[in-house]
Amino acid sequence: MRIKVEADKCTGCHICEMVCSLHHEDVINLERAAIRVSKDDFGDLIYTPMVCRQCKKMVCLDGHSEGDQQEHRGKYRWEDASAIEKCPFNAVFSFQDSVVHCDLCGGEPRCVQYCSVQAITVDTGTEDAA
Repeated sequence: MRIKVEADKCTGCHICEMVCSLHHEDVINLERAAIRVSKDDFGDLIYTPMVCRQCKKMVCLDGHSEGDQQEHRGKYRWEDASAIEKCPFNAVFSFQDSVVHCDLCGGEPRCVQYCSVQAITVDTGTEDAA
């Protein structure tokens, strides 16, 4: 399972970020969210939800053992800050001294549940994202 992004549907409301931080941190703070909405302004406002794609290749954990990679799935915070630079999707973030990525909310991603325009949905396919 992973989150599928259809950026052309995103309105930039940031509800996904709010519910993510509220679910995981018990506070609404966009900097603490494991999903981020990026804004590009090239005449038209373009919003893109940035979220961990749950890659099978685990590019962010290159150099770690297979056991570390399996244990990583479903975890919300890492210690290895190099994961931020390694993610080809810009979907791993830092907050204070922690590295944050999506953990799919235990199989029921809150960001997907509250996205009224369905810019983010759950993809249960088995294809790899990277």
